[in-house]
Amino acid sequence: MLPDIVPSARIYTFSWNAKYYADASVARIEDVAQVLLSNLQSQRDKYDTHSRPLIFVASCFGGLIVTKALEIANIENSPFRNLVVANSGVVFLGSPLQGTKAVKGAQWQAMVGGILDKGSSQTLLRDLDGSTRALRETSEKFVTMVTTPPMKTMTMCFWESKKTKVLKAVLPAWTLGLASSVKMILVEEDSACLFGRPKTMLDAPHSMMNKFFGPSDANFVLVSSAIEKMVKEGKRIAVSQGEAFHLHNEHFIVTRRPNSLFTGREEELGKLKQALCPSVSTIAHTATPKIYVIHGMGGAGKSEVALKFAHDNRPEFWAVFWIDAQSESSITNGFATIARSCGHHDESLEDNADNRDLDLARFLPAGRNGSILITSRLPECANHSTMGNDGYEKLNQGTAINLLLKACGIERCARSADDDNACAVAELLGCHALAIMQAGAAIRHGICDLGEYEEIFRSQRQTLLHYSPAQERSTYGGVYATFEVSAAYLENRNDQTAKNALQLLNFYAFIHFTEFPEVTFEEAWKNSGDKNVISSCLLLDGEEDIRNLAPWHVSHLPKFMQQNLHDIGQSKICFRQARSLLVSLSLVAFDSHSGTTRMHPANESWIKTENGQLIQILHGISMRDFGDANKAVTLLKSVVEIRTKTLRPKHPHLLTSQYELAKAYLQIDETAKAIPLLKSVEEIRTKTLRPEHRDLLTSQHELARAYLRTGETDEAIALLKTVVEIQIETLRADHPDLLTSQHELARAYLMTGETAKAMALLKTVVGIETKTLRADHPDLLASQHELARAYLSTEETAKAIALLEPVVEIRTETLRADHPDRVASIYTLALCHYKAGNYKRALHLAQSIEDVAQNRSRQKIADWNAELIGYILQKMDVKRAS
Repeated sequence: MLPDIVPSARIYTFSWNAKYYADASVARIEDVAQVLLSNLQSQRDKYDTHSRPLIFVASCFGGLIVTKALEIANIENSPFRNLVVANSGVVFLGSPLQGTKAVKGAQWQAMVGGILDKGSSQTLLRDLDGSTRALRETSEKFVTMVTTPPMKTMTMCFWESKKTKVLKAVLPAWTLGLASSVKMILVEEDSACLFGRPKTMLDAPHSMMNKFFGPSDANFVLVSSAIEKMVKEGKRIAVSQGEAFHLHNEHFIVTRRPNSLFTGREEELGKLKQALCPSVSTIAHTATPKIYVIHGMGGAGKSEVALKFAHDNRPEFWAVFWIDAQSESSITNGFATIARSCGHHDESLEDNADNRDLDLARFLPAGRNGSILITSRLPECANHSTMGNDGYEKLNQGTAINLLLKACGIERCARSADDDNACAVAELLGCHALAIMQAGAAIRHGICDLGEYEEIFRSQRQTLLHYSPAQERSTYGGVYATFEVSAAYLENRNDQTAKNALQLLNFYAFIHFTEFPEVTFEEAWKNSGDKNVISSCLLLDGEEDIRNLAPWHVSHLPKFMQQNLHDIGQSKICFRQARSLLVSLSLVAFDSHSGTTRMHPANESWIKTENGQLIQILHGISMRDFGDANKAVTLLKSVVEIRTKTLRPKHPHLLTSQYELAKAYLQIDETAKAIPLLKSVEEIRTKTLRPEHRDLLTSQHELARAYLRTGETDEAIALLKTVVEIQIETLRADHPDLLTSQHELARAYLMTGETAKAMALLKTVVGIETKTLRADHPDLLASQHELARAYLSTEETAKAIALLEPVVEIRTETLRADHPDRVASIYTLALCHYKAGNYKRALHLAQSIEDVAQNRSRQKIADWNAELIGYILQKMDVKRAS
């Protein structure tokens, strides 16, 4: 029946001389176990089946022989060790594995006699004597062997539930007074089962534990199910055990020990152990080696983790080899060293696989055995992984602090007092492993103390980050050197993409601290080719206004972008190829989901410098102007916080950052936060600057805008009138600053009902902007919108509609559906058509923004629009009725 259950199995039976149970035989269990091992080894040699998993099914005393055989085979240097490795399962059918509870030989004699139905051998009785603890010790050794990693051998113990009739003739003398026969359980559950291992009862007496009535016999179903399960798992278990058992490290050729300061990375090391160690890995065996890839920028700790893993898990592997993969020759030399050592390998680590032009696939083993760990700066090396990959950037904050304190040589008992300073330094260095090590070296050797490091770093960061400990230095030296390796690669390449990448890297050096969107480049390309935008940025004296786009800015774009200003498609290709090359060298990181790029956190400390803050302000302004005002607030707040701590209240840099933050607050409707900032800035600038100074005028202008938001129109008009009067005297009529101020003053007049003053100003502004700006320029559209509102308030609806129709058309094409300017224009146009009696057109417009308007928080336009729709429907009903 068994061949039908497991047709792919090869079934081998083993029997021994039955006279073992007669006094004539002097054989012992150990002798029979040796015979079993020899016969089994011979069979597997003959048919070359050593690669097949091995499952034992042992009945009664056969279980004792199997456990003793595996105990013998598991002895170090045993010729039968391969049988232990191949063994994936054992089924015991009523085997007296634990002896008997009683210590009297009479109990054994009764049990053995009942089993054999004849007198028992004295030799057997000596083997089975429970008082010697031999059986229990063998069982304990067996359980330990099959449960200790890397072993994963499955077991199932079946025990009898029915009593067996034992004849008086085979019972001990003391039973002579009893009946002619006695019924008893020959092998009790406690004896037939192994502690802590699976067990099942069979509804049978002892003599029927290995005999069944057919395939449907309930007992056979239980036993065959256990065997089927072992066969199913057999290959996986045997392979796993086989990989682990070629152990116990005969070759270990690794460059050095891990750094003595190695800290943390428990999760990462756990992943490696789970993926690569034979005794732990639960992933099914495949036709290829186990390959895991660690990638990330230099100094992130990739090699140190690989070294730590190799040393900690050395006993797991027969051999460990470290291969330098920087070049083809270094790899070839590494393999030559392996060949000289042993001729083949099991587990290897390929370190510094950083050569982008070198295809590692040519050097990866074609077989299915072994584990390979690759470390590289190149993210694309992750393609070689079969067991997973991990990108390293920075340590978690807790690990970074612990590493810094260890590197500083600060005793554990004294560390709590330094936690705050250590946290500040770790944050300053972006929790970058190598930078942390070098900071600790500088502090340990008295260059500065932990509390001074942050302040000294601002002016001497290059000196501090070049400082290395005398012992256990990084392969690359200092932090900057890790970048220089990749930069040198770019410089040595003689193709255009590498040259473009270097230019782009120089640009990113100023915006590395945060995500920089590709759309910013697109706007730069678009505006750089627009002569109207460039020419509108000149002041009266002919100088360029640094706050707006000018030829000077265009000249500082990367050269490959300047060459393709009129072919944005080609510029995008060049840009993306250059960025891809930088990403491949881990010099920058690119988030494809958001379309943003940033440099590594190791340089985030650059933001603490004066230049870094200036660039962050410009970036915040860029984010604000391109519609991401919330991110702009985050960026600008961090600069304000830093400058508030480091600069005096009147410092121009602090005032500038406060001013720009206030503008961002206004854009996200947080007027209450904007006004205190603007009032403070305006008051200080009024005291310290000339009345005509541009910074003072712009701060007065923005404060006036804020006042209009809160309905403080008198304060707003007073400020704006002053600004406009000064700008008329100092700027030409078409200067953008003057036009903007006049536009804002006109809005204020409209709010107070001074329509004539508003209309006069707006006509002037629209007339000039129509001549100097392109039709879709936001400033022109805003002025036309306000002039239309003025016409509407004087019942000149035809003029209002004529102005607003093109404004709505352009804004519909260029702004998102919920943009406040787009919604406001559509609502105002709907109101104009309603006033003009064009009810269908008015209803269509009002209903087109109904859902969007309702979703705009803190604005009354939703209520206004709903009210307008009600009026329109009433008018249409009246018209139909008449």
